[in-house]
Amino acid sequence: MTSDEYAKMLINKGCKRRYIRVQHDNASPHAAAARPIVLQAAKEDGWDIRMEFQPPKSPDMNILDLGIFNSIQSVQYRQPTHDVDGLIGAVMATFQLLPRRTLDKCFISLQKVMECIITHGGDNNFRLPRVSKLYIKNGFIPS
Repeated sequence: MTSDEYAKMLINKGCKRRYIRVQHDNASPHAAAARPIVLQAAKEDGWDIRMEFQPPKSPDMNILDLGIFNSIQSVQYRQPTHDVDGLIGAVMATFQLLPRRTLDKCFISLQKVMECIITHGGDNNFRLPRVSKLYIKNGFIPS
């Protein structure tokens, strides 16, 4: 997806609720989110859509990167798409099919990453922790 396509998607296909926080990882196409036209569209009609960027080389606390993208991609790749609209539709449909347990595992991973960040003094020099399938299988989600 190019920077222009990403900007159009944010303007035209963004989920318009009253408050939305869009987290970006500073990938080159995501720079489109800082364009004045995108920021203006994010404030139209009473919406409050905020574009927030992760600092470079920050510890990975983006829940999407911790497993949701991988889960969606494994199913979405089986649905051939030929344009950006088709890709967006396939991703949205695939997300609706994700089992709750998959999402639970991703949020447990996020919690474990946060614990590692605290343990390592705010740094990101650690391996991503593996979350035991036992937690989910037994219905136990750590607090």
